Amino acid sequence: MKNPTAELPVKTAKRLECFITDSRDLIIEAQKLRYRVFAEEMGAKLKSESAGLDYDEVDDYCEHLIVYDNVHGRIVGYTRLLTQPQAEVLGRFLFAGRI
Repeated sequence: MKNPTAELPVKTAKRLECFITDSRDLIIEAQKLRYRVFAEEMGAKLKSESAGLDYDEVDDYCEHLIVYDNVHGRIVGYTRLLTQPQAEVLGRFLFAGRI
């Protein structure tokens, strides 16, 4: 007799996952990553009021897109998304006036 489960597809965990989150803990972890990359590695001068976090007033209006490494259990990529309606509430786009 043929094994009936032999033909079932095996679902393997994805190494990387990409998702939008509103989890405060994940957002803080992502802001720490941003700080390490921009301030420590690239030498950027940040306006963040919190030591070790790259945070500004725009964060409260954005969607937070995370790339999460399931193998190592950490965030490996992050960006903020500011939609048209969110920009209208904020009163500007993400980088308006920086150029």
